[in-house]
Amino acid sequence: SSLLEAQRVSAQLSSTGDAARPASLAINDVEPYRWTRTEAGVNNWVSVRVAASTYVTYVAVYNRLLTAENRAKLGDFEIWVGRAAG
Repeated sequence: SSLLEAQRVSAQLSSTGDAARPASLAINDVEPYRWTRTEAGVNNWVSVRVAASTYVTYVAVYNRLLTAENRAKLGDFEIWVGRAAG
């Protein structure tokens, strides 16, 4: 089967770690600026809203791998699919 990319409507962060990196960059297809960040801490999240009636079968999460420090920042994470952010 082939995967189709879902229409991404909006994005939201639990906090903003850099005003120049808003949540909308999490769904921006322009390279290399497809990244954002929350404030340092635990229980941070990013929510991506997709078009209504979208059937989600696959989620891809990417981390910046340039340095060991960046690789460690993502850490463990969970993917939740639901009707509300957070």
